[in-house]
Amino acid sequence: MLLHAAARARGYRLHHHASVGSTNEEALALGRAGDPGRLWILADRQTAGRGRVGRRWDSPAGNHHASLLLVDPCPQRLAPQLSFVAGVAVVRALLSIAGEGRGIALKWPNDVLCGGAKLAGLLVEGAMSPRAPEGGSQSSGFSAVLGFGVNCASHPTHLDYPTTDLGLLAGPAGTRDALFAALSASVVDALDLWDRGRNFAGIRRAWLDHALPPGTPLAVARPDAAYTGTFKTVDDDGRLILETGSGCVTVEAGDVVLADPWVCRGVVMTKE
Repeated sequence: MLLHAAARARGYRLHHHASVGSTNEEALALGRAGDPGRLWILADRQTAGRGRVGRRWDSPAGNHHASLLLVDPCPQRLAPQLSFVAGVAVVRALLSIAGEGRGIALKWPNDVLCGGAKLAGLLVEGAMSPRAPEGGSQSSGFSAVLGFGVNCASHPTHLDYPTTDLGLLAGPAGTRDALFAALSASVVDALDLWDRGRNFAGIRRAWLDHALPPGTPLAVARPDAAYTGTFKTVDDDGRLILETGSGCVTVEAGDVVLADPWVCRGVVMTKE
């Protein structure tokens, strides 16, 4: 089966679809309808895949389109931390297939790059659920969906920034199914490390271990301001710390891009 045995042993389930509009939307709808969670939605294709702020996400067959529904994963105020959990999980899964030393790194807030080229994107969304968690404890009714889009068999070539795919990095081993099996296991480990938000410090350290190196040039666009500088760290609340010529800037939200995304050191852009 596609779902890793370690995930099945912990009660995770899988709905596999040939085609859906959006795996995130399908998972959100099931959460609103009272699904108990720990449910993966995996689709061969998405017809309305989306990224942050409603951007379109290309979803051809052979690539990875999957979302995980979690019911009452944490106090609702801690839900933004799930982006770090998802990032740690997907990078660990990618490295287990592609190997170390390939330039795979996390870019705040929700991208995975390889040598500067986009390899994967994450989308974490929330909804209210009518179901209480098992065991009878009180629940806020909050559910979260962790969405993972990974270029496996192909990557878009019409964008204004470079992209790559897992097949270029790992060859025949870099398939959608292999990645999903690895990811369904690594998510369990990352959630355990995070411990419902009680150990954000641990997940933050793991995220920084896989992040772009300090000093990477970044550009940040916000509705009210724009900054250029270099990546320094993320703080104890998960905010980006950007070092600029006039000091450090704390960024809670915004579009963050490499200042020179076409400098893709170490990326193999054509199949061997």
